[in-house]
Amino acid sequence: MTTNFLSNVAAPQIYAHTLRLLDLWKMKAMLAPGCPFDASDDLVESSLDSIWAVTFGTDIGAIQSKIDSLRTAAPPVLPRTKADPAIFASTKLPAAFHSILYLCHGIGVAMQSIHPRLRHWVLRQTSLYKSAAAHKDLLIHDALVEAKIRSQANGMTTGGTTMLSAIDHLVRQQERVAGKEQRSTVYDSPTNRDELFGFIIAGHDTTSTTLMWCLKMLSDNPRTQEKLRKELQAAFQEEVRVDAIPNFRQVANSRIPFLDATVQEIFRLSQTQPGAIREAKVDTVVLGHAIPSGTNVFLMSNGGGYVKPDCFSNQIDEKLRGKTSVDSKRKKGSWDNSNIEQFMPERWIRVQDGIEVFDANAGPIQAFGGGVRECFGKRLAYLQMKMILTIIILKIDLSKTPTALSSYSAIDGLTHKPKQCFICPKLIQAQSRSSLVV
Repeated sequence: MTTNFLSNVAAPQIYAHTLRLLDLWKMKAMLAPGCPFDASDDLVESSLDSIWAVTFGTDIGAIQSKIDSLRTAAPPVLPRTKADPAIFASTKLPAAFHSILYLCHGIGVAMQSIHPRLRHWVLRQTSLYKSAAAHKDLLIHDALVEAKIRSQANGMTTGGTTMLSAIDHLVRQQERVAGKEQRSTVYDSPTNRDELFGFIIAGHDTTSTTLMWCLKMLSDNPRTQEKLRKELQAAFQEEVRVDAIPNFRQVANSRIPFLDATVQEIFRLSQTQPGAIREAKVDTVVLGHAIPSGTNVFLMSNGGGYVKPDCFSNQIDEKLRGKTSVDSKRKKGSWDNSNIEQFMPERWIRVQDGIEVFDANAGPIQAFGGGVRECFGKRLAYLQMKMILTIIILKIDLSKTPTALSSYSAIDGLTHKPKQCFICPKLIQAQSRSSLVV
């Protein structure tokens, strides 16, 4: 996740697919004005579109298929009451999308079982799973062949302009290793296929889930949404004035403290991955409690001190803390128990020399783990959230949805996903946006 990769490979792909998602929602808002609709599938499909493009440099075309379908499909079924959503006709999506999604779904199904390994083994024996896995392997094989051809034809380098995707980086890395070891390069191997598929799974499911929570939080907090919109309008005044959208480099390079704070608060509260598991490699003691070697330690971030009032830290004997524990308390702040459960991006803002700045160490957060095993896609995730929030909030007002469509109940699988994600988007007219710019 180098700066070069994020700026020149990931950013333009995420930007392009976010614009496509915006076009889809504009169409839906015009076909069913003022009506809420389910955005869950749109977010899953858009996230897979984006991460597929970042990984392979090609287009899986899920959202474009929905846009094309809407142009010729029957009008949506409009709600009879304010508590009901508009229903849009289903769309036939690309086969590649179904194969990848089926395999991702299989992981979630296994994780919900009391015997995950056995459940997934049974699933792998089915014809549907075997067909999806074979299709996935063929897709990745073809992409590796194409990346090999590009590499040999163009002589790709890490800083070169011919790096189109993550697979180009992987191929180039394999060629370097093979060169040092004086052997021929193995392009299509089980390890390479697993690395690429793992990148897709991690990138699409976590992003789509976090975005579902994001839209719910912003819809339910109109003041925060409006403040974010005004900050974005102030940062991109020229683009707002001519009813344009800032380009991907402008968004990626922007420094907007309240945008960063909003993204951080969404990561804190969404609990997309509510914890991590680490295995103790040696016998140790944590806060006076013996942890034998081989013990799986669950590091949860969905309770006290993170998103719930902290009732225990003041009961810990400070003499039991190790040096790293003491040092961490000095580096990070703690949350006010009176508002820790609220969606409040302002908690990540501090004033420095009379200027508001984003403070990533304002309090505890563990959305991506930490240390040497911290999620390697962290920087990509922040870029995605920053890009999507900027484009969507500048162009769409997310109105509050009816109570019946606003539940915060969740289901746990590969991620901690909301059962409902309905939005009621209203297009922001150019003149009203210009009038809001300070």
